[in-house]
Amino acid sequence: MLKSVKPISLLSLLLLAGFASFGAVLPTPALPAIASYFHHTTSQTEAVISIYLVGYALGQLIYGPISNRFGRKKPLMTGVVIALIGSVLGAFAAHQHFFDLFIVSRFIFAIGAAACLVIAMILIKDCNDEINARKTFSKVVLTFAFVPFLASTLGGVLTHYFNWQILNALLIVYAIILLLLVQTLPETLPDENKLLLSLRYFLNSYKTLFKNFEYIRLIFLFSLASAASYVFNALAPILVIKTMGLTPALYGYLSIIPSIGILIGGLVSTRFAHKIKAKTFITVGISLIVISSFALCALFGAGESNLIALYAMAIILFIGHALIIPNAGMQALSQISDHGNGTSVMNASALFLGSALVSVGGVFIDTTPLLALPIILLAIGLVATLLNLIKRSTQQC
Repeated sequence: MLKSVKPISLLSLLLLAGFASFGAVLPTPALPAIASYFHHTTSQTEAVISIYLVGYALGQLIYGPISNRFGRKKPLMTGVVIALIGSVLGAFAAHQHFFDLFIVSRFIFAIGAAACLVIAMILIKDCNDEINARKTFSKVVLTFAFVPFLASTLGGVLTHYFNWQILNALLIVYAIILLLLVQTLPETLPDENKLLLSLRYFLNSYKTLFKNFEYIRLIFLFSLASAASYVFNALAPILVIKTMGLTPALYGYLSIIPSIGILIGGLVSTRFAHKIKAKTFITVGISLIVISSFALCALFGAGESNLIALYAMAIILFIGHALIIPNAGMQALSQISDHGNGTSVMNASALFLGSALVSVGGVFIDTTPLLALPIILLAIGLVATLLNLIKRSTQQC
């Protein structure tokens, strides 16, 4: 950390950290409208989300090493410019009714936007001592948890009262604001601390990570919990808008309900962190995901497309999500010494898995609109349960 560098404002960190997540979720309430506009099926339109998550995941692996070589500002500025190009390309593709180009633009946007989350976390570490870094990071994480629901609400309202294409304009404005913001940020990496990129170093680092069974087990739990959030945010709009007949605006307003679960889970995890072990939180979180998804499978399998039940179970699902994410994530990092690459691998694996499961859901959403979401969520819960049992079995041996 540079001695003359002052801590960066919380608002600046939030704007940076939330950019990629905001871009991922913003168009979800508009998916039925996008499908109609391009004359595509709903399953084809799910690529708007799944391809974005692939780009977002790849970006997690790129910007950390680059920022250690070239400093923080240049990669951050480059990422925002790439995201701006992607958003402008997306607006052009929409205007020209060019769906394939629109999908490519989403990938480009995600690759660029990923820089903002990665480097925002690095800036927190650069500009604060250990205690203040933890405090700042906690504030960012708690607020960051609500970004997907804010984006979903805004996307639904704008799609209903204006047009889904206005969402491209909103992302362009957001990117321009970040360009101006980055100009004001200090460079927090001294020249003497910049590192040469070494393929051998990364290969050795990743080899060490992948040989650690407990780290791998925990990042899979982290990834499954993260994927549950992406699957819900990608498939719920199709279920609610197309199958249940709600407007995008109403879906947007209802999207704030699942955030209640994140708030409850986050507060419980924080309040009782010193009294309850991480593995207990993880076990309870997995149980809540299984219970909520099984209840939805039972209800929707019987043909009961109940909106109240969907959102009641969503609260329980996201309580489980919020209990697993911080505890599995921090436990995974405690198993290794290379926290930088370990974090990148963990975040990337969560996004790749989320992309894969969203794609699977997109395949079945047209033929089984009521069951695609709860079945995938139940599968996530059951696989997580198996991973948890493997840990217990290993401990008993």
